[in-house]
Amino acid sequence: MTNNLKLEDNGQLSDFFRVVAKGIKKYGLKTLISNIQSLNSEDRFRQEKIDEIIDYILVCTLQEWQDYKITKDDLFEANKRGEAAVARKMAIIVIRNNTQVSDIDVASYCGKVRQVSFRAMSEFKGMKKSIPDDARFLAKYERIDAKVKIFINELKQQELENGEE
Repeated sequence: MTNNLKLEDNGQLSDFFRVVAKGIKKYGLKTLISNIQSLNSEDRFRQEKIDEIIDYILVCTLQEWQDYKITKDDLFEANKRGEAAVARKMAIIVIRNNTQVSDIDVASYCGKVRQVSFRAMSEFKGMKKSIPDDARFLAKYERIDAKVKIFINELKQQELENGEE
């Protein structure tokens, strides 16, 4: 095993162990290990179900823009503008907020560069309900996000039920 630590990493490493020691002292070793393992299983669940989750996000997004007759292909075509671009932005935001998919992966999934995903998230964070266009977008986001969270919880429930059999 090689030592890949750089000198500047030693400070971060000692900080890490200080935090771990503090967590053990405050919550106990079993609780800390249990919490770390549950984080790992949550990550594993999302990775295994990522395609299902993304497909569902796209379906929900397209339902919100059904009046514009936008198709799944429209979301990925670079030359599609207007409402297709807004729907694409919505899909990117919902995917980023409900999965651990990186900017790069989301953008490439949508046939775009990383900056498109980064810019969509930045614009989303700056939206205000007092601005009519933002308010409409945020209302759609809340509807889609609520459906996606329910879907993810249903997938988790199914996995629990399948694991108990």
